[in-house]
Amino acid sequence: MVAILAWTGGEEEYEIFWDRIRNAATPQEEVRYLFRLSSFPDARLLERTLDATLTEIRAQNGAFVIAGALANLRAGHEAWAWLTSHWDDAIKRIPDNSHGRMLEGIVRLIDPPSVRAVSEFLAAHPIPSARLQVDQLLERQRVNAAFAERESSALVARFS
Repeated sequence: MVAILAWTGGEEEYEIFWDRIRNAATPQEEVRYLFRLSSFPDARLLERTLDATLTEIRAQNGAFVIAGALANLRAGHEAWAWLTSHWDDAIKRIPDNSHGRMLEGIVRLIDPPSVRAVSEFLAAHPIPSARLQVDQLLERQRVNAAFAERESSALVARFS
């Protein structure tokens, strides 16, 4: 239910999520709402969430929130733009062992310009602590893009 509320919610639901995060009865409840903040479809709310990864959200959780934002089907491109413009701050704040996790959502950015842009950006901004993981994520992104290009017409025809 939390996921559905996030995927379909607006500002009112977003504020409720923040209230639940700040006043959670258990750590599990806090994380349940925190990790869904990046699922809201509104790019403005997503930007607020991403900005909070540099301030209010614990650094060890920030990587997962950023990854979720990149995977957001409606606002993932905005999340990528945010990350590239806040790259240095994000890399400093997120623990080294989570840098690769932070990028896990790139596998959903599968349009040709994004595949190219992500690859070029990460080549210019290498992450030594996650080199192999980044290579694997870029490969998954390319595989997903090739699948979408090959099968999207058939899937649209089948499910329309």
